Amino acid sequence: MKKTIPMIAIAVVLVLVILFVHELNNGHLKEPVTVTIGEGSGLSTIADTLSDAVNPTLFRFYVMAKGEAEHLRPGTYSLAVGQGYAEILDMLLLGIPDEVVRFTVPEGYELREIRALLDEQGILSATDFDEAVISFDKGEYPFLKGIGKGENRLEGFLFPDTYEVFVGESGESILRRMLNRFSEVWTDEYQARAKELDMTPYEVVILASIIEREAAKASEQAHVSSVFHNRLNRGQLLESCATVQYVLKERKPVLSIADTKIDSPYNTYKYEGLPVGPIAVPGAGAIHAALYPTDDDDYFFFAQPDGTHIFSKTFAEHMRAQGR
Repeated sequence: MKKTIPMIAIAVVLVLVILFVHELNNGHLKEPVTVTIGEGSGLSTIADTLSDAVNPTLFRFYVMAKGEAEHLRPGTYSLAVGQGYAEILDMLLLGIPDEVVRFTVPEGYELREIRALLDEQGILSATDFDEAVISFDKGEYPFLKGIGKGENRLEGFLFPDTYEVFVGESGESILRRMLNRFSEVWTDEYQARAKELDMTPYEVVILASIIEREAAKASEQAHVSSVFHNRLNRGQLLESCATVQYVLKERKPVLSIADTKIDSPYNTYKYEGLPVGPIAVPGAGAIHAALYPTDDDDYFFFAQPDGTHIFSKTFAEHMRAQGR
């Protein structure tokens, strides 16, 4: 009996730790909340005031664990959709005002385009963006396992959506907000499906980014996905123009023969399998298509002027589709 009590206590602690970590990673605001923190408010009062946005008990533990209980600033804060414990604490430490700005990241944008968008709108300078990306701690986001280093390490994961951020908000906080949105889309079902396909989340996002750039029509994304899955399973080159365009940093409507021979690990005309990383940020539809391709045995597709594609099973059929 004496040995049982400690084991029960350890089990209880482990469960609480798991719940705490789960809440921190998934406790993101679903609706905007405005709160006012009064002068002289202690941590308990502040946590209770934030009860519409966080679990007060867990927030108190989180702030104490960070050693920031004495540094929270009073003021009125407008908390936005997608914010989590870390972002809310950042605001309370900086005393960020409730003035917000909005920006939209379209599906298929590259990281360099997101960088330029934030810089042009005066939300975050290109330099600060680069520093935030390079130094970002991926540990709290399991789906980031396998990403590389450098200025494009978060390529494909800053989910396309419309965001409201606070004037003066840090680059790290803005990145977290976008990654939190991705985590809402990357469900347990998707994680299980990726495992079923023997793919990592990173590989799924790489494939989804190619689908996003190749399929102009959402209705064709799953069919385009099946072509790429078929080629991967056969060990056939993907030959995606979009991957070469990523290397060129130019979306040329027609690639030259020289373009397709560029020596780059992103060039799927030259190297078998998936490229070394995503080439754009995929939307929810492209991610779903990467995981759930149609059951077709096509290996080719040819783009039409209206954005649709002609799908073919053989190279001869593919040539006829092009009028050759």
